[in-house]
Amino acid sequence: LQPKDFADRTGWAAKKAQAAWQSPPNPERLDALARQHPQSGIPTLVAPYINLLRLDEQDRPVVFPTGSRYITSSHRRAATGTHYTPRALAEEVAEGALQPLVYRPGPLETSDEAAWRIRPSTEILKLKVADIAMGSGAFLVAACRYLADRLIEAWLDEGDAEALTADLHRATGRFGVEAEVDLLHLRARRAITEHCLYGVDINPLAVEMAKLSLWLVTMDRERPFGFLDDRLAAGDSLLGLVSVEQLETLHVDAKEGRRLHRNSLDFAEGWRGKLAEAADLRRRITIAPAVTIRDIEHKARLLAQAEKLSGELSQVADAVTTAGLANAKLKGKKLDGAFLDLYVKVSNESLLDDYIEEHLQQPRPEGTVERTPLHWPLVFPEIFADSAQPGFDAIIGNPPFLGGQKISGTMGDDYLTWLQRWDGNDVKGSADLAARFVLRADRLLSKRGQLGFVTVNTLIEGATLRVGVEQASLTIRAGRSPHPWPTKSANLQIVELWATRAPLAKGATCWLDGEDVPAIGDDLQPHGRIVGRPQRLRENDDIAYTGSNILGLGFTLSEEQRRELLVRDPRNADIIQPFVNGKYLNQRPDCSASRWVINFQDWPLARADDFPDCLDIVRRLVKPERNRYSDARGKFWWQFERSRPELYRTIQRLSSVVAIARVSNAMMPIRMPTGEVFSDQVVVLALDDYSSFATLSSSMHSTWVLRYTSTMRTDVRYAASDVFLTLPRPESTSELEALGRRLDETRRDLMLSRSWGLTKTYNRVHDPDNHEPAIVELRDIHVAIDEAVMRAYGWEGLDLKIGHHPTKIGIRWTVSKEARFELLDRLLEENHRRYALEQGQQ
Repeated sequence: LQPKDFADRTGWAAKKAQAAWQSPPNPERLDALARQHPQSGIPTLVAPYINLLRLDEQDRPVVFPTGSRYITSSHRRAATGTHYTPRALAEEVAEGALQPLVYRPGPLETSDEAAWRIRPSTEILKLKVADIAMGSGAFLVAACRYLADRLIEAWLDEGDAEALTADLHRATGRFGVEAEVDLLHLRARRAITEHCLYGVDINPLAVEMAKLSLWLVTMDRERPFGFLDDRLAAGDSLLGLVSVEQLETLHVDAKEGRRLHRNSLDFAEGWRGKLAEAADLRRRITIAPAVTIRDIEHKARLLAQAEKLSGELSQVADAVTTAGLANAKLKGKKLDGAFLDLYVKVSNESLLDDYIEEHLQQPRPEGTVERTPLHWPLVFPEIFADSAQPGFDAIIGNPPFLGGQKISGTMGDDYLTWLQRWDGNDVKGSADLAARFVLRADRLLSKRGQLGFVTVNTLIEGATLRVGVEQASLTIRAGRSPHPWPTKSANLQIVELWATRAPLAKGATCWLDGEDVPAIGDDLQPHGRIVGRPQRLRENDDIAYTGSNILGLGFTLSEEQRRELLVRDPRNADIIQPFVNGKYLNQRPDCSASRWVINFQDWPLARADDFPDCLDIVRRLVKPERNRYSDARGKFWWQFERSRPELYRTIQRLSSVVAIARVSNAMMPIRMPTGEVFSDQVVVLALDDYSSFATLSSSMHSTWVLRYTSTMRTDVRYAASDVFLTLPRPESTSELEALGRRLDETRRDLMLSRSWGLTKTYNRVHDPDNHEPAIVELRDIHVAIDEAVMRAYGWEGLDLKIGHHPTKIGIRWTVSKEARFELLDRLLEENHRRYALEQGQQ
């Protein structure tokens, strides 16, 4: 468009956007509107530029001439769950990861810091430290500061600092104590930056920001900044090759590639030599001075030569990655055939470009940027292709947080399958993206490598734990349990962990939350006597169910709507049922359903048509939403998405069940009548005896839950598969039966008389300053239940010391920390015993 035409179009679009959205508009939404309603006049041509459209002070459209620069909002980093890290947190993570590398003996050998000895300066300058999702470089800056201070410590230990400052004085003419300190730190930071630091980010702009960050921490106005293009690279850290063997065998799994091509022509002859030559060129970049502009230009020429050598192999590396991405779901002969086909394509290079475009770029979700695989042996050949001990000495950072179910939508189904197959060993589960970064870091670390990550707390919970840390060949040596993000910019819980691939000596101590512990498990909990994870027990089968996912608020009715439908046709009572969801389960004093729901169960449409009033509501309010789906959700729009018939078949013989809200810090069971529809935010246990109710109300159960379940933001998420199916429940006793009945009746009377829900009630139970007689009575009942559960297990000799104690979700009325660890050991031991018996009976 000519500028005037563009101004006319954009002026209209800017006004349209401002009228529709008071905040900066969403380009995807505008583009979707343009496609759906072409008659509306929304110019699809303008849609990609919607975030640039604005009016100036004179109500004229702002026009950006070709080649000009502009600033606009971006959702790119937010889409991958990225949060910018405060300096103090970055420095804490960097220091914890780098200490074992700069001291020997150090943290890996002894907990006595007085015995730590700084390593030689030459060894410190050989360290290779990376952030593989570096953002603007906060962790690299923190590593630079820390390592520079340790380098100075080594220089002083070696007696070289005085000579260094003298050289700097002669070169700059700057003298004085402050100048000496400043010059020495500047020299050390530059040396660390040019020798030790590496970074990668998927966003090219972030790479430039990281360069700026490192320039700011090392700058000297009298000298040009050291050359960093060889250290900081743009690309996808999770997509690409991590070893030369993958390239040489033309297979993402090098072992399988060697088997497949053992009698084939070796295309790789000479490839390793090219990478070795590129590695030497890059080493010359490191040792070359950076005093003048000519020095920088010389470094640039060396990098161009190195990149030309490794770049000759980038197309083949892209093709191997593409084959792995496109065929990750295949097994056996079909997978072999796909990689044999790749071998043919490599022999005919003209076929590769179209193959890469078709299978690497085209499957990505609409609106996303091109995929840019990062091949570590090609980008950093001196570390991964021409090294006696390949890999980084440390990887630090704050990897992106992105829920497992969002990965495929944001990055593509094929991308998620790639992660699961090639880094994740085919271990399935809805794992947070942070787990994928742990697995990739594990592959990029050297044999003595150290990991320092701050990340979302789900890393140590549920499926994310199974997929990530549990599979990594790392030993956690220090950590911080879940705690809030240090700023108010993000409502989430995080953990910090420091792990090592090098062995821990007997004199070393593990640290958790500032305290020394004998060992730390993969779930960032201190190890007790019993090691291992709990197993699912068959004795708990067919008891725990998640409620129905209705997928459509149009199914729900208010009490007034229900009464009106019953007046129209009394038969509607057959399909209108109480609807219990997790929120109101904990908030209503009687724990009753707050709404009603139209439930056609698994009926065919013809049978549902016998209730025309209700079906008309569903057709008007649910069907339009379901029409977005091409699968069974759209086809059977009058039924719940997941009606859970197995749940209702199981509980129809019972008069009551035990219900627990899936997301809640109360973690208390509630006895509920059957005949209701339970939401998918409720876990329903097909148990109607008071003894089971008492057991599930005990500290033993809540302690087990807190140890093995996951969380959602700052709330406990009751994952029945992890905490109920694994729980070794005690035998029913008359004492527990009586106490369960007493708890149910006493608590129900209290809640109804005070108009409290379950959450408000237990907020008072857990409040040390609350001494109301009714609350004290409730605490006493829980004490009696805990002691009765101990007797039911046959456990003696353990003082529970029940009172108000700190837990990872705050102060709770529960057993003491010491008793909690012992209970977890006993429960885990019992779980393993029962599981072994079940396996022996097969």
